[in-house]
Order: sequence, then C-alpha cells, then structure tokens
Amino acid sequence: MGIAEAIIGGSLIGGAVGLIGADKSADAASEAAQTSANASLSAAQIAADKDLEMFYKSLEITKPWRVRGEDALTVLWDKIPKGPGEYT
Repeated sequence: MGIAEAIIGGSLIGGAVGLIGADKSADAASEAAQTSANASLSAAQIAADKDLEMFYKSLEITKPWRVRGEDALTVLWDKIPKGPGEYT
C-alpha cells in the first residue's frame, strides 16, 4: 500500500469517526434540550398549582368579610326604594 492510499484510507476512517461522533453529539444535545423543556414544564405546573392553592386559601380566609359585606349590601339595597328618610 502506498502513501497516497494510506492518506486516503486514514481520511475516510477519520471522516467516518467524525460523523459518528457528530451524530452522538447531536443526539445528546437533543436529549438535553428535551430534558430541559420537561423540567421547565414541570416547574411551571408546580408554580400554577401553588398559585391556585393560594387563591383558594385567600377565598377561605376572606369569606367572613365577604359574607358580612353581602349582608350589608342586602340591607342597603332594601333601603333604596324607601328613599332618603331621615337624611333629607
């Protein structure tokens, strides 16, 4: 085998190894991107769940004030048809 054949053979082998390495690298990058996307989605879902939990807690702890406000509005609403009364 001559020098030219050795150089060509070495180049072909080197090119094939490079292609295999590039393919594995691309697969690894794709897998890493998918893992990152999945982690972001999981974190977003956890945050949304916590937000909803806090919303329901705020409804729970403010219920007494909302009920009293509704009762007061009912009393006031009933007074509207009677007119200003003693305030005129």
